[in-house]
Amino acid sequence: MIQTDFKQLNKTMLAKLVVASFVMFGFGFAMVPIYQKICEVTGLNVLTQRDERAEEFARNTQVDKSRSIEPSATTGQNLLKTVLAVAASFFGVRGSKAHEADMARLKPVHVIIVGLLMAALFVLSLLLIVQLVVR
Repeated sequence: MIQTDFKQLNKTMLAKLVVASFVMFGFGFAMVPIYQKICEVTGLNVLTQRDERAEEFARNTQVDKSRSIEPSATTGQNLLKTVLAVAASFFGVRGSKAHEADMARLKPVHVIIVGLLMAALFVLSLLLIVQLVVR
C-alpha cells in the first residue's frame, strides 16, 4: 500500500472512533431514563413513590422574608463536585445515594456543560492515542 492509502485508512478509522465515542456517550445518558421506565413497568426497584402529604405540604409553604441570604464563594467547590460527579458517571461507579445527593446539589446546566467538555476531552485523547500509534 502506498502512503496515501494509509492516510485515508487512518482518517476513516479516526472518524469511526469519533462517532463511536459520541454514540457511547449518548447511550450512557440514555440509560438513566430507560432504566427508570423499565423499573416503572416491571415494578422493580421503584424509584418514584408518591407521598400523599407532599402536595399539601407544598401548598402550605410560605416565603420567610425575615431571613436574608448571602451568596458564598463556593463556585470552585461546586465545579470540582460537578467534575467528580460526571467523571464517576462516565465510569459508572456512582451509587444511588450519591446520585440523589448530586441531583439535589448540582445544577443540570453545569452537569451538561462539564459532560460535553469531558466527552470532547475523551475524543481528543482518543485522537492523540491514534496519532501516537500511527506514527
